[in-house]
Amino acid sequence: MAGSKAVHLTSLLVFSLCVKLSNAGLLANVETLDSRGLEARTPYSKCFDAKSDWRWLRLWSSLDVKVKNTGPTKGRITIVVGANETDVEKQLSQYNGLLPSFLPPWAWFQQGRMSPLRKNCIGVQAADRVHIRVTESLVNWVSLLLTVVGVSLFLAAPRLSKSVVFHYSTGVTVGVLASVLILVYILSRFIPRRTGAFAVLAGGWAFCLYFLHWVLDNFLSMQYKTYLIGYFVLAASISFAVCYWYGPVTGDRPIYLIQLFLQLLGLVCIYNGSQHEGSTVTIVVVLVSIRWLPCGRVTQAASIFRWRSKEQMKIRLLTEDEYYEQGRVETRKALDQLREYCRSPDCNQWKMIANLESPKRFAQFIMGDEDHVTGNELSAYEDDLSLLTLDSSDSGSERISSDSDMETN
Repeated sequence: MAGSKAVHLTSLLVFSLCVKLSNAGLLANVETLDSRGLEARTPYSKCFDAKSDWRWLRLWSSLDVKVKNTGPTKGRITIVVGANETDVEKQLSQYNGLLPSFLPPWAWFQQGRMSPLRKNCIGVQAADRVHIRVTESLVNWVSLLLTVVGVSLFLAAPRLSKSVVFHYSTGVTVGVLASVLILVYILSRFIPRRTGAFAVLAGGWAFCLYFLHWVLDNFLSMQYKTYLIGYFVLAASISFAVCYWYGPVTGDRPIYLIQLFLQLLGLVCIYNGSQHEGSTVTIVVVLVSIRWLPCGRVTQAASIFRWRSKEQMKIRLLTEDEYYEQGRVETRKALDQLREYCRSPDCNQWKMIANLESPKRFAQFIMGDEDHVTGNELSAYEDDLSLLTLDSSDSGSERISSDSDMETN
């Protein structure tokens, strides 16, 4: 329940933030810093200074560089980021001999993301004609979404790890992605091994993601989209059947491992949700401290404190001698307070004397010449207590004898 409440609270905060940003006109706050075309094999290098106007919304700001191949050959693109122009030139010289040979053949579009809070120098080099566009986004919604998903996933991990719906949906998703990988393997059988098959297999999941991206972009114009939908539905059905056959996870240890994996995934999303590393590390440390470190420690410390408080406030019953001694001390204290009150101006002595049967005795008590009881009264009181004790003991013995007589009968 705690995880669900946390997720609902996070969603409410995000919705309020989006409404505020919409009213402020920040939804389309994207500034173009540079946009130009670049000829083939012409290096591009430019530095952008750090933003000095820090605002809390800069937590999700980003500096994006997008390079799109506009030439006929769709050559490969290399993007590097450095602290200065010398660093950029050094990286470009290194990547020219290494990186392009390992890039997949569909790498005709590249994108890089940096933090506008520090100085960035960008270097671009392409084998064909390209178009470069550098933009700054005050609020990058992908980064904001990653942060929200990460916080929600971290807080809801204990509940999600025990959810049957989550297990089935995760199993179906993994099954569909695995089916795409199988499809890639089948397609690689029709490609000559020495040219493209090795590159396709080496790409693996990267090719799967590219394939899914291509399907989403060209779904409406695809000729065999009915067969593709049927393939995904069949893969999802088989995955669901396998999950149903084995059933959800029930052991405590597997559930705990799933919870740790989800929380780790949430922390990774939070860390990658902002270009300001200090803020993301702070959020991660706070969440980890709230979830793991202080719970047991604080509970243990609180239990020890409560135990010590109970030890200090432990009630001990008085013995009979202590009871009489406490009664004597408290009675003497109360009598002294009564004398002080009667001697003070706050007391109406004449009215008090008018209500007394023995004003002389009361006056002697106030002056301290006599006690509040006489010797005869004290003797009579002690005799009454002894008679009361004897009566209680006699009644107890009679009760015991009557019970024994009943048992005999």
